[in-house]
Amino acid sequence: MKILMLGWEYPPKISGGLGIASQGLAHAIAQKHKVHFLVPTHDEPIPKSKVRVWAASNLNYEADYWENHQSVKNNIEIQAISARLMPYLTPDFFSHTSARPALSPSIQKKPFASFIDQLPLSGQYTDSLSLELGKYTLLAAQYAAKFKFDLIHAHDWMTLSAASVIKELYSVPFIAHIHSTENERNGIQPNPEIKELEKRGLQNANRIIAVSSQTKKIIIDEYGITPEKIWVIPNGNSPKVSVEKKINSIKKIGFIGRLTHQKGPAIFLDIAWGLLKKRPDLQFEIIGNGYLESELKSKVHQLNLGNNVKFFGFMGHKETLQKMSELAILIMPSISEPFGLVALEAVQLGIPVIVSKNCGLREFLPELSSFDGWDSYSFVQEAERILKGGNEIKLNQALIKKSAKNLTWKNSSELVDKVYLDLLK
Repeated sequence: MKILMLGWEYPPKISGGLGIASQGLAHAIAQKHKVHFLVPTHDEPIPKSKVRVWAASNLNYEADYWENHQSVKNNIEIQAISARLMPYLTPDFFSHTSARPALSPSIQKKPFASFIDQLPLSGQYTDSLSLELGKYTLLAAQYAAKFKFDLIHAHDWMTLSAASVIKELYSVPFIAHIHSTENERNGIQPNPEIKELEKRGLQNANRIIAVSSQTKKIIIDEYGITPEKIWVIPNGNSPKVSVEKKINSIKKIGFIGRLTHQKGPAIFLDIAWGLLKKRPDLQFEIIGNGYLESELKSKVHQLNLGNNVKFFGFMGHKETLQKMSELAILIMPSISEPFGLVALEAVQLGIPVIVSKNCGLREFLPELSSFDGWDSYSFVQEAERILKGGNEIKLNQALIKKSAKNLTWKNSSELVDKVYLDLLK
């Protein structure tokens, strides 16, 4: 079977769990099928594997081709120019990536096709995102025309329009793989245009994969999708993660994730404040960037936590895993966490984890310690209990780690394969 995967992120160019999950699943599926993975761009070399990773930025816009598909092209152009897709992450979150020059307003007023060659495909979440999505959609359709794919596997909302166009042009069925919905990312203030893109894409999809039942429920409730169309398949992880274990005399408690309201970093600081009143020897490490960074640093100053809280900014996956292995506890007080790949990685490293009740991983590892995201008091109490140790804690951690062994990309890919076969039967 020949599969075209569409994704906005792929290691080493990532912003979080989406790219890691996309790569892990693609590699596992490629053990059985031919997988092409089309990303907007990649600036760094990608290690050789069975997955053929291709950058849309290496493709040329073919005006002659689109002369035969004028109505489809017009719809793409209208959407690209009219949409105002302010992403859930601000551009400064991506300060670790190289800056790209934006198109001038005067150029953007011209017909889309006239400046498409001047539009860089950065793969970033900037204020030109809608234009980049339009170009990516056109180039993805051209790429699909060169190969006879059996199906399209599109990761998250950024690629749903491209998958829909390919389906329309070539009658290739597509699967929408939803790692998070706009409601989960932005809660009570979702971007209406992104929601509309999600809605149209999910309606056009032949099948939908959700990473948890809570994400499935949101897809049903928000977009009116029939439940029978949605399959719940968890993320996985590599069974063996190579990190150098270090013995630390100082107990470190960590937060790993985007510094956005969704992830609850401000609550993490409340938890730190509560724990430090009883354990002033603790150190708290925050790994990640986001629009709340300056606000969080101000809060650290106001609470007089500067000697105990350290910000590390964005780190690559390997470096993050190394930092994670040094933690005594990982705390994830997320307002919304569709799955929680970071928590799974910590569990498989033997790191105790405390998550919010809104973490999808709880569906697959019900033994995880979990509380309401806003309940910092309960997080503090549980962290104290774990730090004290004892046989009960050790036995529970061993049980969680054993259960997590089933959450591998190989097992997830086998479930995805059932969706493929169901779709093409």
